[in-house]
Amino acid sequence: MNVKRKFFLKQAKNSLLLILAIFLTVFSVIGCSRDERSAHEYARLYADMLVVNEKYASDPVKIRNEKEKLFLIYDIPEKEYEEKIKSFEADRAKWEEFFKVAADYLDTLKTRERINQ
Repeated sequence: MNVKRKFFLKQAKNSLLLILAIFLTVFSVIGCSRDERSAHEYARLYADMLVVNEKYASDPVKIRNEKEKLFLIYDIPEKEYEEKIKSFEADRAKWEEFFKVAADYLDTLKTRERINQ
């Protein structure tokens, strides 16, 4: 009887380790995709900020109001945004990838604008 108990405990232990490994894998993948998604969100916010600066260049109050709206829409605090931009600027490879995403998004916005006119 003792042998059966050890056998079942060993199976339970193996199952528990398998479940733990699956959870760790899933959380790792989710964590990585969140970082990637965040980089894209920051790039889009950056592009939208450029559009706001260009569109309301003669009205600093309007620029500030529109930027505050963008921070609310993207749900990114301004300080966090500025820190993230600085971290991208510090790493040339990250900055180039970040800027490429932002430029692609700007091209998409330009295309949408032409279609809507």
